[in-house]
Amino acid sequence: ILVFTEPNLEGQSDSAQDFVLYNDIFDDCRSSLNFFRVASTNLLSKDIEPEIFSNTPNISYLYIRSYNRGVTGPIPNLGNIQNLRRLYLLQNNLTGPVPSFANNNRIFYVNLFSNNLSGSIPIISQNSLRYLYLHYNNLDAFNGLQSPNLLRLYINNNQITGDIPDLSNLTKLRDLFIRNNLFSGYIANSLIPSVKCRAIEHQ
Repeated sequence: ILVFTEPNLEGQSDSAQDFVLYNDIFDDCRSSLNFFRVASTNLLSKDIEPEIFSNTPNISYLYIRSYNRGVTGPIPNLGNIQNLRRLYLLQNNLTGPVPSFANNNRIFYVNLFSNNLSGSIPIISQNSLRYLYLHYNNLDAFNGLQSPNLLRLYINNNQITGDIPDLSNLTKLRDLFIRNNLFSGYIANSLIPSVKCRAIEHQ
């Protein structure tokens, strides 16, 4: 377990550094690390090294949060974290696309709230996925998901255009938040048989 929660934590002290997090921080625990958390209001406005998690296959919990004051660039490669269950990359300044999680067969919880992510929401096809938070980004397209056990989906406060897609395959969906987008239409019966959804918020 590695936990960094000091409010003044910045990253490495070299002002000319290229990244806010380098992969050498895991040199002594690459194969055994299963929990990594860093949270600070003073994290540098630098990218995370793209391959920082390429040799940490047993991480199940990953949390990086700068409270929108640092941490830029694309989401690093997560494809080799075969045991990843919970991902929290919330309130940073991350850019680029949302990953598809194609190689993360145990992914359960994804929170990418309040970044600068853009492009289309990928058609994530993971039976393990239950919670997906993508709200407050710059995403512009959504064509549905193939994650039949999803319980909660937040995609509100983006720039998504076009029709609200067919979500009738998400039969276990309970909470759906899609307000504050640029949707222009609705596909009939797109939420059937998701009739047990307890909260649908759209305006």
